[in-house]
This record gives sequence, structure tokens and C-alpha cells, in this order.
Amino acid sequence: MRSLCVLALLGCAVPGCDAEVLPVACAGEMECPPPSPLLSWAAELWPGLGGSGQRTADKALVPQEEPTLVFGAGGMATLQFRPPALLRGTIVDDAGEPIGRARVVATLPSAIPGQSAKRFEATTDPDGRFSLRLPVPAVPAMQPYHLWVGFDDTRAVDRPPLWQRELVVWGDMELTLRTKKLSQLAVVRGRIVDLFGAGVSGMRVQVLDSRREVVSSTAFSLEDPSHPDLQGTFRILVDPQLSQDSRLQLMAWPGPQGKDLPILSRPLSGLQPGSTHSVELRLPAYRRPLPFTILVRGTGTSGAALPVPGARVWAQVLLETGEQTATYIAVGDTDAQGQVSLSLVPATTLNLQYTLTVQSPPGSPLGSAVLPLLVGREGGFVAVALPLRTQLSGRLVSAEGEPVAGAQILARNISQEGQATSLVGRALLEAVMPQTMTGPDGRFALRLDQGDYDLDIIPPPGVQPRHTLRNQRVLTDDTELGYIRLPRPTLGRVQVLRPDGSPATDAILRVFELPDTTPRSGFACAELLPCSRQAALRAEVTTDSRGRSQFLLPDVPSAR
Repeated sequence: MRSLCVLALLGCAVPGCDAEVLPVACAGEMECPPPSPLLSWAAELWPGLGGSGQRTADKALVPQEEPTLVFGAGGMATLQFRPPALLRGTIVDDAGEPIGRARVVATLPSAIPGQSAKRFEATTDPDGRFSLRLPVPAVPAMQPYHLWVGFDDTRAVDRPPLWQRELVVWGDMELTLRTKKLSQLAVVRGRIVDLFGAGVSGMRVQVLDSRREVVSSTAFSLEDPSHPDLQGTFRILVDPQLSQDSRLQLMAWPGPQGKDLPILSRPLSGLQPGSTHSVELRLPAYRRPLPFTILVRGTGTSGAALPVPGARVWAQVLLETGEQTATYIAVGDTDAQGQVSLSLVPATTLNLQYTLTVQSPPGSPLGSAVLPLLVGREGGFVAVALPLRTQLSGRLVSAEGEPVAGAQILARNISQEGQATSLVGRALLEAVMPQTMTGPDGRFALRLDQGDYDLDIIPPPGVQPRHTLRNQRVLTDDTELGYIRLPRPTLGRVQVLRPDGSPATDAILRVFELPDTTPRSGFACAELLPCSRQAALRAEVTTDSRGRSQFLLPDVPSAR
């Protein structure tokens, strides 16, 4: 097992490994100083893996975050799993009867910038009971849970969800959550009709607030051909107190059988407990969607025309605006020839202008794009030309100036919220991260869409520390970064303990470097300049039989 650790090099990467084997960068005459106190660190702890590769069922351990990780003398830090809190509860209706099959989701927003929230789920039993084992945050009052309860039971399917957004968890808790009486809810009745007044069935209807959270029950417009007056009708219950603002939207989405229908939306106002509101949603005048073949291609670096297979293509158009909005969306992926067939609503008289969003795969030299697409009265063939991606290149060297071969370079998009405003969302910002490897001379090149990026640098384990070149703005011109010198390595050591103080064997530890968001005029975090706000992963290791692990961390750049 010791030889396996030498191969892993970055502390212990496998269960049972002896963490005392030094990484190559710190072995022999090459001593590594302890982590710099000038950098800020955070950590995540996870229960270990059992022999089958599955997470252990050890009820004494649950995942937890340490927003502040401090290394003491000799670079040693001690972390201890906190005992989990047991959240028990009962979900009952307004008459006090238990509700089974209710889904309970407790969400803990991360205290480490850029990390995903942790979700814990349970389903109530026939007696309405549920239980969840939850991690207690380092500072519970500063990191409350969001508790959401949704209903799947047939007796409660028409109820709005229950929310408890500020649930502070210090330890074991017992909750009873009761659905509201009808007098405490607003009733929204309505009908969805086509241009000729006929009811449209199968559309999913909900009310959302400005945060896109559901504050109503869910209904599907009724299908009842034997009663034409009831066809397309719906009834939902809305809890006006769930939303923290008055900007509510009544939304109707196409069902599985109505994929060629648009999304309908209209604002709702004046909802009060006990009130009843009648609304009508009307499909706009539009022709039946027709098949359009879209060819996605562009000119590569050699000057040859290239098809773009595996691109995700969204076509979106506003069919009607005003008090009611109707938006039509079609989505598909290009085939090996760079073609995709989409059913698009054709124009009735003049051309319809769609917004076409093409998310090119990371390995393509051709870039993603958002561009207008004019659609006429007949189906047909449309060619879309993508721009050549901008090349970002450089040469990676160690603190001593030696080339670093075999390092992984990942480009992480840090572009700010609000750059993608259509219903297709942040498609271009959520693409798979482009990546490459450095060659024998340390050189690398990436082709990227325009935007702001962090370049995460992952050298071969144990040889050099991980590093991030932050706040790189990519525009239209190719950019040569020149020499990128890695900071010298430091050596971090961690002792991980269980709640009872015994060593936490095979625990998984992830160490992050927190971002520096101090504005630097002309460089980063100043007005209109990129600013990375995400913590960067610096080490991911497993503790040994004594609950210990050691790993490389970067020093401050000025220390090289």
C-alpha cells in the first residue's frame, strides 16, 4: 500500500494509504514550508467509502463544511466531524390528518463560494412522519436551511408546497408542518383556449414568484371532450404568503402531447387569502410548426469548412407580448453532419425573427453563438455559420522555471449573471468546461468562446501544487499568455477526528483556496472587469488509518 501512495503522490488518494509518505515535491532535500497564512482556506469533509465503494452507513458522520481552515505549527490543522442533527417531523393537513408520500427536501446553501448547496431528502410514511440526518453548520445562525415540502399523495396533490426558508439547525429538532386551510389560500380558476375558443388540455399550470420558485399547487388543464365547456379548464391554489414579493406569474407549459405549443405567461396581482380569481390564457394566432433543417458549420483553423456535430441548438421566438406572453421554444442536437431538424412556427405574413442559441461542444474549434434567425412561411433548410473560437495559449513552468508537462488546464467560465436573459437560460455559461494538457515543453492552447474565465491548472499529482490563473478576459483576438509560473509548493497536514475524538479513517477531505475579490484598478474586480468569486479546489485526499493526510498547496505568488 505504501508504494501505491508514492504513485498517488498527493497525500492519500485511496483508502488505507499511509499519509506519512511525502509528496515528491517535498521529498529528500526538497523541503516544503507550511501553507501561507496570507492565503485563505476552506474545507469539505465527507464520510469515507466502504470496501464496496459505497458510502458507509456510519450514522455518526455526515458531510460538513469548514468555511475557515487554519494551519498551525508545522502546517498541521485539526478538523472534527460535528455530530449530525436529527430532524424529525410530521406533515398533516388542515384538519390534522397525516399526509403520506409528501416529499421533504432540506437544502443547505454552501458557505464556500461557488460550491453547490447540499440537499437531503425524505418521504413521509403513511403516518405523515419523516426523519432527516443533517449536518450542523459551523455557524448555524449564519447558514440556515431551506425546507421545502411537496405533495404527491392523491389527497394532497392540489395543495401548494410548504416552505420554511430560515430553518436554523443547532441540534435535534421536532417539527409539525400543517397545510393551510382554504380560507388562507387564494384560488385561481381559468381556462386555456385556442384562437377559436376551444379548450386546450394537458398544459401544466403553476404560479411562480420572481425567484422562479413555485408558490401554488400544480394543475393540468382538463381533458373532457364530452363537456366542451370544461375542456381546458384548471383550478390551482396559491399561498400568497409564500412569496416575498408581489411579482407573480401564472405559467402554462406544454404537456407531453403538446410539444408544439408555446409557453404562456401572464402576471397575477391582488392575490389575498380567501380571494378567488378568474383568468383566461389564449393561444396566439400562429401556424402549425413545420420541420426546418439547420446546418451548423464554420471555417476551421485550416480554412476548410467544418460541420459541428454534437452542438445543442435552441430556437426561441416571442409569438405574442403584452399582458400575456407566448414563447415558443424548440431544442435539438446536431448529428455527425452538423444537422438538426427542429419544428419551428412559420411566419403568417412577414418573417418571424427567432433567437438561435448554438452551444458548440468544448472540443470544437468553432465557437458558441447567439444570433437572429429569420423564418419564413415554409419549412426548409437553414445554414448557420459559427465563428472561430479565440485561442488562449501559454507555457506552464514550475517555480524554478522548468517546463511542467502533463498538466491539465481547465477553463472555468466566471461570466457574471444576466448575460443570458432568454428562456433558454445560461446555456452558453453552463457548457462543459473546455480543457487541454500541457505538452513536453509545458505549452498549451485552448480555443474558447468570448467571456471571462479562470484557468484551473492541475499538474501531475504531488509534483507541483494546483493553481488558478484568475480573471482572464477572452475577446476576439488570439492571446498569448507567455510563461505561467506556478507558485512554489507548501505542505499541508490535517488530522480528522470523529465526533467522539477517535481518528476518522478513510474520510474524504477537499481543501479550497478562497478567492481574493479586492478591486485592482485596471486588472480585476474593478468596474466592468472580470472578478472570480469561486473558491478553487486545491486538494482532494483520503485520511489514513490514523485519520491523517497531507497534500500540496500553493504558496503566495510573491513568495516564489
